[in-house]
Amino acid sequence: MLLPPLRAKAAVTRAPEPAPGTTLVDIDRDVPLAWSLAQAAPTHQQALRDRLRAHIGALTGPAEAYADTITDDGHQSIVLHGVASARAAAVGVDPAVLPGEGLMILAEHIRTLLLYGRYAPTP
Repeated sequence: MLLPPLRAKAAVTRAPEPAPGTTLVDIDRDVPLAWSLAQAAPTHQQALRDRLRAHIGALTGPAEAYADTITDDGHQSIVLHGVASARAAAVGVDPAVLPGEGLMILAEHIRTLLLYGRYAPTP
């Protein structure tokens, strides 16, 4: 069963700009680093977690812009729920999730948002 869309469709004229200070170079550096540290030394990595959360914040706009262009309600719902899930992961720490798993979850959300953002309309 497909979930209903999270919000109404809106016309998109251009994709939102990423947050200042976040570049694809930063993301390219931080995602593999998160995977490596998650497996080796997941604790005491607050600075990396903060950067990953900032990357998620920068990437949700283009992912939502892509969702606005989707005409299939089911597909749009999947994308919007992925964005909502990424935002939720970036907001807080789930005490049931081990530190290494938390890094991997943030890194995977970034990969998903990057994929969606690739299809966002350009200005």
